[in-house]
Amino acid sequence: MSSAPKFAALGVLLAPLLSWLSSAAPASPSAAYWALGALLLATLFHNPLWRLLVMALAQALAADFALALAPPLLARLALCALVALAPHLLAGAPQPAAGHVVFVTGCDSGMGYHTALRLASAGYTVVAGCYMREASDAKLKDALAHDEEAQARLSTVALDVTKDESVDAARDAVAASAAYAAHGLAGVVNCAGVGHNGPAEYFPLALYQKQFEVNCFGYIRVAQAFLPMLRASAAKPGGRRGRLVFFGTGGGACSPVPPLLSAYMASKLAVEAFCHSLRQELQLTGRRVDVCMVNPGFIKPTGLMAGGLALHESMWAACAEATGDGRAQAEYGALLKQFVAFSEEQPGTNVSVVADVMEGLMAAPRPRTSYKVGPDSGAAPFVGMLPTGLREFIVKGSMYKQWQWQAPLSAARARQRWAIAPHAPHRPSPTSSSSHISPNHHRRIVAYVL
Repeated sequence: MSSAPKFAALGVLLAPLLSWLSSAAPASPSAAYWALGALLLATLFHNPLWRLLVMALAQALAADFALALAPPLLARLALCALVALAPHLLAGAPQPAAGHVVFVTGCDSGMGYHTALRLASAGYTVVAGCYMREASDAKLKDALAHDEEAQARLSTVALDVTKDESVDAARDAVAASAAYAAHGLAGVVNCAGVGHNGPAEYFPLALYQKQFEVNCFGYIRVAQAFLPMLRASAAKPGGRRGRLVFFGTGGGACSPVPPLLSAYMASKLAVEAFCHSLRQELQLTGRRVDVCMVNPGFIKPTGLMAGGLALHESMWAACAEATGDGRAQAEYGALLKQFVAFSEEQPGTNVSVVADVMEGLMAAPRPRTSYKVGPDSGAAPFVGMLPTGLREFIVKGSMYKQWQWQAPLSAARARQRWAIAPHAPHRPSPTSSSSHISPNHHRRIVAYVL
């Protein structure tokens, strides 16, 4: 939104609110505190769901103090609109795109493929890292056949994010480009990913390592290789802010972790931790590089969805080799089929929406720390913050059709589980004279809570 429409929208929305405050504030200062508090809180959140909660809290407080506040309907509606539009109205000028280089990994298919196409069409010089370069180069160029300028702005490099030499060669190719010399590196987008699913009890350690090599260590390897170039480009006089983007999953760190997804979710949550720590380190040292997470829900179509069945077969074979028999598939095969059926039933969010988000992220004056893509991704943190029993009841029921409530332990079962005698004698600790609660009592309390 350009400056003129922003100021016009602000004027229209502020007029009824300021009119009410000018008449109510002298008699009741709490009215001004209420309105300003809601607006200030709203600016802290980019997620519209959190801003909705802020508005609901503000309205609840207004109802509690109706005699003191009594805002008219028009003032309430104006405040609701300001809260909803706060991030858009407060945003500054967009970052320039023309000619600036963006390096994108995982461009063979899915989210990386569509991100590369969209950013090239938006004016960026895109270097697309592809695992199968020859086939992917032809596919990308064909997709831009209608736009010769965008086609000229997109080039590909061979990339295996699990190999140091491959990542170093891609970095050197970007550094040697004319576009980098002229405009610098504006962004690095980590889209490469693989999804191995299976039962944690039998899942081979080698598959855990393979999952982390791509989804976690591969991201770190790319980030460390390209960060010096991002920092140098952002530090130039007049240089735009850099972007370092990591792709997570679901609703981020607060998401519930479904059964059979231990390897995939562990790798993605590890990337979340790396991203959050790195972002603060760069902020503390004054670097003009923004580090962001993009957390997609069910996105269709992608390579992860299309190649999942083949990975399942290889996973069962690896489990059978590790155990010497087929017990893993016999015990968990039906559950994995149910998860596949659940995934196929989900309408999902079209992969083009991810490209929309990436274009907005690259252009934003100061991007969000996390972008939730799809309604399921936006709702996931709220489910993840529910009490454990309720959260797992929802996950197991919705995904695996097993609506079973894990009842709390009874006193008898708790004693049996923790091997606690019904009336265990208290023995004072020899090292602490101030302790009046036995260790067995602590264990009994924990058992009751669980």
